[in-house]
Amino acid sequence: MNLNLLAATLGLAAQNTPVPQMAMPAPPPPPPAPSARGALTVPFETGQLRIVGGPAGPRACTGRGRGYEAAAAAVCPARATAPPTPGSAGPRTETGVVIGFTRAGERPDGAMRGPGRRLYDVEAEVELSAGGAIAACRIVRSDGPARVLFPSGDPCRELRRESPLFAPATGTGLRRGRLRISFYMDAPPETIAQILRPPPLRMAPSPRMPPITSAPPVYAPPAPPPPPPPPVGWGPRSRPEPRLRNSWFSSDDYPPAAMRAEQEGTVAVRLNVEATGRVSNCTIVSSSGSVALDAATCRIFRSRARFNPARDSEGRAIASVHGDRVRWVLPDIEAISLRPDHAVLAVSLSGDRWEDCGPIDDRATGSGLEDEGCGIVFPGRGPVAPAIAQGRSNIRITLEVGVPGEPRPAVSPQPGNVLFATTATFEVAASGALTDCRARITVAPRMAGAEPLDLCALLQRPHFQLFHADSAPPRPSPGRFTLAVIDGPPAAVPEEPDED
Repeated sequence: MNLNLLAATLGLAAQNTPVPQMAMPAPPPPPPAPSARGALTVPFETGQLRIVGGPAGPRACTGRGRGYEAAAAAVCPARATAPPTPGSAGPRTETGVVIGFTRAGERPDGAMRGPGRRLYDVEAEVELSAGGAIAACRIVRSDGPARVLFPSGDPCRELRRESPLFAPATGTGLRRGRLRISFYMDAPPETIAQILRPPPLRMAPSPRMPPITSAPPVYAPPAPPPPPPPPVGWGPRSRPEPRLRNSWFSSDDYPPAAMRAEQEGTVAVRLNVEATGRVSNCTIVSSSGSVALDAATCRIFRSRARFNPARDSEGRAIASVHGDRVRWVLPDIEAISLRPDHAVLAVSLSGDRWEDCGPIDDRATGSGLEDEGCGIVFPGRGPVAPAIAQGRSNIRITLEVGVPGEPRPAVSPQPGNVLFATTATFEVAASGALTDCRARITVAPRMAGAEPLDLCALLQRPHFQLFHADSAPPRPSPGRFTLAVIDGPPAAVPEEPDED
């Protein structure tokens, strides 16, 4: 950056000051052309440079920071260091420019000021080339009209066009920092107002319009009317979508009549889905061959199925039809070995449903009773027998298998009140099936109105076999099964002390 910009800046007051209606002295001679000594070069250091002058050029230059005093001496001639002598040739006018730079990662010192009022202030993040020119520039703050210092109004563009403002690089590495330039003026108010007044708008001449010539009218037939909109609700834009489809059917829904008859099959249906998402009608399209399975399928769809309804071309929910199918497969339940065994189950209940069931006794003999006990007592997720639940939230169930001629298994003592107990005696066939089962109640249910549980019906339900055939005796043999319900959760087991 040379003195051309500074000379224009310092002479700005003289260019814009209104000429008074009085004799003016002859203007001072123009400043000498800038030489190599007059070039402005800012060191790549944190510091500030202040230049004050008037129409004749720089009068006083001050530097603060490493290398800035030398930069000030390079701008101001040695003779232009004294303040101007006051005279009667008109009002005093002085301008000043303060150039500050802060290297990246450093903090600036206190800001220097120029004479009079600050008219413009700009701060930019810059990146310097090896030769000292500004290679990249981004304005971070601007206060006042930029045209006071930069006629184009774009400080970054004019700073990049100037000859190198900073000293060339002496080492390697990226050179970044913040550049701040402030312009001050000490002048009469009318002078400052004229400088800050925006330039007049220049209106471009309007193009000459060709003469308007009239032409005979041309008849054009009217455009055909647009096609009528489709009727409301015409055509589905989307199909009904099932919600939580996997929760509609479970093994508990298998019809008992179909289980006893060992019936399986697939049912295909057509469902009428209302705009609310509920099923209003179910039609059998393809039967499973079982009346019980077909009836259960439609009954469950009507009561449990929910859909996101189909929508018409305007996005409104409409009634629609949905096709579905259900495959019914008989449940497969594991059997246990015929040997003396004992198990204790901890059960959590919520109303008439069980939520959690698991063994808590570690004295099992490996017959499978401990692992399959919950499945024996609770065939599915259906309602729990009132004789077992009896309005409790936590119960324990003890199960015991007895085989004549073999020692009785070790039984863990279970504190608490026995709510219900029953024992079934039976014959075990060579196939493992139970025959001649007889049950008796040893402790009646304590809850009023609770029907006793039929243990034989539980052990001989369809598609369930209590004992493995490979563990059954070669000829029919007697056996015993006992079930007892005890009130309350299992007692806490005291922790064993740590051994030192």
